Amino acid sequence: MQGVNKIVLSVAGFDRSAGAGVLADIKTFERFKVYGLGVSTATTFQTDKIFQDCVWVKVEDVLRQLNLLFDRFEVACVKIGIVPNIYFLSTVVSEIKSLSPDTKIVWDPVYKSSTGFSFFSPVTDDFIFTEVLKNLTLLTPNVSEALFFGKEERVQESAKRLSAFCSVLLKDGHGEGETSTDILYLKEGNEISLSSPRLKGAAKHGSGCVLSAAITSLLAQGESLEQSCKEAKEYMSKFLISSNELLGYHVA
Repeated sequence: MQGVNKIVLSVAGFDRSAGAGVLADIKTFERFKVYGLGVSTATTFQTDKIFQDCVWVKVEDVLRQLNLLFDRFEVACVKIGIVPNIYFLSTVVSEIKSLSPDTKIVWDPVYKSSTGFSFFSPVTDDFIFTEVLKNLTLLTPNVSEALFFGKEERVQESAKRLSAFCSVLLKDGHGEGETSTDILYLKEGNEISLSSPRLKGAAKHGSGCVLSAAITSLLAQGESLEQSCKEAKEYMSKFLISSNELLGYHVA
C-alpha cells in the first residue's frame, strides 16, 4: 500500500466495550500513526466491569484471516493477545513466521481476566513453549503472568528464565509504592529499569493491551526495544489519567 504508514496487526479477542483486545489495539495503533489490521481469536461477552463468557475462533479460521492479510499487506509487526493454549499460539506464531520471517511479534500473555476467567490453559509442553518464545521479539507479562509462565517461585527468576529465549518486559502496573517500575529483561542478558510515578486510582480496563500495542507500533517504526518500551510507558501515564472511568481515551 503506497502512501500508508507502517502496517501492524492485532491478533486478539473482540471486546465489545472496546477497552481491550483488537478494538483497543486499533485505537492505539492509530494514535501512534501506524495502520492497524485485526484478526479475531475470540468473541468475549463483557463490558469494562463484567465478564460473562468467551467463545474461541477456530485456529483454522485464524490462519485463513492471517493468510488473507499477509497476501495483501506488508506487516511490520504483530501484537498477539488472548489465545486459549500453547498449541493454538504455536500454530499462529509459526504461520506468521512462515508468511513473513522478518515480521516482529509481541505477545501480551493474558491467562486470566480481572474477574477470574481463565483464558490460557497451563503449559504442559515446555518444548513447544520454548520454540514459541524463540520466535517472539517481546513478551509483556505482569507479575502473576510471569510467575504462571516462568514457573519459578520468585518473579524476577521467572522473568529471567523466560528472557533466555526472548526479551521480557515485566510490568509493575498492579504493584505498590510511589513508583511504578517495569523491568526490561533483554535476551542478551541486560536489565533496564523503566520507572514513573504510580498513578493511584487510575486503573483502566485493557491497560496491558494498550501498552503492548503501543510498543508494537513503535517497533514497527524502527525504534529500539528499549526506546519503544520507554515511550509506550510514557504514553500509558497519559492514557491512565484520560478519564475517571475504567475506559480510557487515546488522546493526542
